[in-house]
Amino acid sequence: MVKRKSQETRVIHEGELANPEIGNIHTPLFGDSVFIYPNKKSKIIDKYRDLPFIYSRLGNPTVQSLEEKYASVENAESALAFSSGMSAISTTILTILKPGDRLLTVSSLYGQTLDLLQNDISKLGIKVDFMDIDRINSIEFDTKKYKAVFVESIINPTLEVTDLKKLSREAPNAIKIVDASMASPVNQNPLELGFDLVIHSATKYISGMDDVVGGLIAGSKDLIREIAAKRKALGTIMDPYTAHVLSKNIKTMYLRVNKQNNSAFFIANKLEKMGIKVNYPGLKNKYYGIAKDNLRGFGGVISFDLGVDYEKSQKFMDRLEIIKKAPTFGGVESLITLPWETSHTYITPEHRKKIGITESLLRLSVGIEDKFDIFNDLKNSLKKIK
Repeated sequence: MVKRKSQETRVIHEGELANPEIGNIHTPLFGDSVFIYPNKKSKIIDKYRDLPFIYSRLGNPTVQSLEEKYASVENAESALAFSSGMSAISTTILTILKPGDRLLTVSSLYGQTLDLLQNDISKLGIKVDFMDIDRINSIEFDTKKYKAVFVESIINPTLEVTDLKKLSREAPNAIKIVDASMASPVNQNPLELGFDLVIHSATKYISGMDDVVGGLIAGSKDLIREIAAKRKALGTIMDPYTAHVLSKNIKTMYLRVNKQNNSAFFIANKLEKMGIKVNYPGLKNKYYGIAKDNLRGFGGVISFDLGVDYEKSQKFMDRLEIIKKAPTFGGVESLITLPWETSHTYITPEHRKKIGITESLLRLSVGIEDKFDIFNDLKNSLKKIK
C-alpha cells in the first residue's frame, strides 16, 4: 500500500466512501434525512455516536466523508462540518465556555464574530476581553486568567498576522482556537503550531467557487466529540448537498491557492510601489517576521487604503472591469469590497476607525485570472478617480 504523505495527495483520496459492488470513485450524495434503524447490516458507522446512521441532523455519510478528508488535510485526529463558518464558531464557543469563564480575543476581529462575542456570548455570563493584536503577540496578559483564547491567523480585513507559535508556547493551559479562513490549509496548519482547534469558513478557499456556504473545524478526538454533541443539540450540521459539493471543490484547493498566493504577492508589491498604503503579510512590514515564521504562503487577500472619500471609493470599484464587487474572498474570481459597508457594518463607526477600517479601505480577493490583467484593471481604475 502506498503511504500518502503529501496533503495534495490526501485531499484527493482520503475520506472517499467507495462501494466495490458499484465501483464509484467519489463519495455518493446521501440526501436522505433518515436511515433504516436499527440497521444490523451497516458497516459504515457514525463515528460520533459509534452507531449506524439514523438521522442527518446527527450525522450523514456524505458529511462524514468530507470531515475525514478535511481532517487529513489539517493532520487532525477529527473534524466536523457545519452549516456556515459562523455556526462553527458559535457552536465551538458554546461548547468550550460556560458562565464564569473568561475568553481572550482580538479587538480587530471579523465584524460578525466581533458582534457575536460582544452582544451574545457576553450575555451568557462569559467574560470576553478584547485586546489589540500587538499586545496579544507580545503576550501582554496573564495567560492563567483565560479558559480559552480565540484569534484569527490573518486578521480580516487589516491583514495583521497572529503569532500562533508564540501563543502556543506562552499560553499552554488555555484552549487555543483560531479562525484560519484567510490563510487556508494550504498556507497554514495551526494544529501543527500548537493550537487546539482550527476553524475555517469553508465558503472561502476550501470551496473556492463561491457556490456554497459552510464551516469546518478540526482538532483532537476529545474536543471534537464534545463539539459534536453540541452541534447535535443546536442543529448546526452541514447539509449533505453542500458536503458533496465541497468534497469535490476542495480537491483543487492546492492548485488554486498556490496561484492566488503568487498573484497576490505580485499585485501587493506593485500597488505599494505606486505609493498606495497596502496591507499584506508578504510585504516587509511589522508582521513580516511573524508571517514568515507562521505561514507557508502569504495568501490571496490584499487590503489597501486609497485615502479618498466614500464616493471616490465607490467610483473606483464601479470602474473595475475584471474585478467584481462582492463581500467574500477565496474564490476563483477576483472580488473587491469596502469592509466599512459590508463585513464590519455590525460595529460602530468609531470602532471601525479605531481598528483601521476607513471609508477608503478596500479588500481585494485575488482570483486565478492572469495576474497582469488583475493589476492592470486596478491601475486603470486608479487613473480614473484622480
